[in-house]
Amino acid sequence: MKRHVIAAALLLAPLSLAACANSPGTAYQEQGAAPIVDLQLRLRDAGYYPGPADGVWGAATSNAVARYQGQHGLAVTGEPDRETLLALGLDPARYAAAAYPSYPLPATAYVPPPPPVVVSGVETRDIQRRLRELGYHPGRLDGVMGHRTRIALAEFQHDRRLRVTGELTYRTLRALNLREEPELSGSSVPPEPGADRLNRWELERIERGERL
Repeated sequence: MKRHVIAAALLLAPLSLAACANSPGTAYQEQGAAPIVDLQLRLRDAGYYPGPADGVWGAATSNAVARYQGQHGLAVTGEPDRETLLALGLDPARYAAAAYPSYPLPATAYVPPPPPVVVSGVETRDIQRRLRELGYHPGRLDGVMGHRTRIALAEFQHDRRLRVTGELTYRTLRALNLREEPELSGSSVPPEPGADRLNRWELERIERGERL
């Protein structure tokens, strides 16, 4: 009798192990890691997360999220909230079921936006020419900081890992290898109506690496 019980236990052991391997808890852990990997990869591509894409939610990932939020005008929480995920081009529904531990926010989470650079019409034309030389499409070389030029500028900023604003900043000028002239006055040609700023939808698409 004892021999039969032992034999039955040995036969049932592999089935028990298989059931444990496919248990909801294990499956949840495996599925829960994949969204974090995607988040880490997006943050790494944007230049905010230098660590491994290991699917582990820790202080390094939280700090990277906080820095991204601070530099993109989002609420700095260090957590993957809906607005942050949408800005990164991720689906918030994939992150809704998990709870993310809070960590102390880094002191450098919020970075104020850099001051805009005011340039003359001639130098706006130089910027357009330089963008065209680098393979971007600013439209006509007319010296007007219009919509098409701002899109080309934002795409350049994304590719150079600068803050994507569609505005001319001193860092963007340096990346374009153009001189800095803070004392210059405004553009000699007024911008086209409604074309002097990029909206949030356009900026989010460019931040995801899409070309407009």
